[in-house]
Amino acid sequence: MNTEPELLAVTLFVSDVPASVAFYSALGITFDSDLHGGIGPVVIGLHPSSERWPTTRTALSLTVPSLGAVTAAFGALGVPWEPVEGLSGKVIAASDPDGNRVLIAQRIAT
Repeated sequence: MNTEPELLAVTLFVSDVPASVAFYSALGITFDSDLHGGIGPVVIGLHPSSERWPTTRTALSLTVPSLGAVTAAFGALGVPWEPVEGLSGKVIAASDPDGNRVLIAQRIAT
């Protein structure tokens, strides 16, 4: 029996759900509805912000199989990105439509 905690979900409260879905879809996240996507067993929820649940600054770090595919998709969407120096491997940083910082690293083959 696995006794380690496992991440179930990450919820981001966003001001523009369609723009956020486009941004995260460019990272290869598949959305099965307007609000919920996933990375393996982890659910990514994008919900409209409200007075009770305002957008706040959040940072995510993800690995992707092809950083080139992500930068091409970001280019098509007009999303600016920049390389991150000082980290091992190929890493870029971008901001989603609400300003949440996302670090994206090229997945290292094992």
